[in-house]
Amino acid sequence: QIIDPSRPLDLQSTEPVVTIGPYPSWYNADAIVALDPWGAMVSAPDSALSAAARARGVSVQPSIAISRFEARMPEIVEALREGRLSADGAILREGGVVSCIKASIEPVWHLPGIARR
Repeated sequence: QIIDPSRPLDLQSTEPVVTIGPYPSWYNADAIVALDPWGAMVSAPDSALSAAARARGVSVQPSIAISRFEARMPEIVEALREGRLSADGAILREGGVVSCIKASIEPVWHLPGIARR
């Protein structure tokens, strides 16, 4: 099946599972030049930044994906059993289940900021 490149992107359900930021450095174009700190928020329904860009015909896509997962690792189970670790019920639960948050970041270069450096 050939995908029509002019078809609008479906960004439903791509909002991050946790909110990170914004922080003061995000507003300084010269502070961060190797990634888009707003990259996880562009698909939010109330994102004024991406709405304004889309209104100008700019293709705005998430460049940061934030997801949550649970992992059970033998080393953690052993450490719990031997008393080297204790479950807190939030991050580490009984049975060795660890609650994790992962961010996958696509590099996005701010060329004017790089040139100034």
